[in-house]
Amino acid sequence: SDKSMDYADFKVKYEADAVELVKSKQAPKEVPVVEEKVEEIVAAVKEEVVVAVVEEEETIDVSIPYDAAAKNAYEASDKSMDYADFKAKYEADAV
Repeated sequence: SDKSMDYADFKVKYEADAVELVKSKQAPKEVPVVEEKVEEIVAAVKEEVVVAVVEEEETIDVSIPYDAAAKNAYEASDKSMDYADFKAKYEADAV
């Protein structure tokens, strides 16, 4: 070192420079405001997506016909008789 200043002055300047360096690397104080804005935008986008999905949903009929069991059994059978006769026999056998 060139020792152009005494140690006490050097120490004060060195510490002040070090503090300024650390401050320069910290996030700006406005970050919470930015984070709040980002959260608001994300919430708005999520809401729009949910609305879009709800608007695009179509109603699907999931009801089961009364004679579904007979129809399934008929489809699995050899179909040697017509469905009406099969259904009558199936229901009689089931009771």
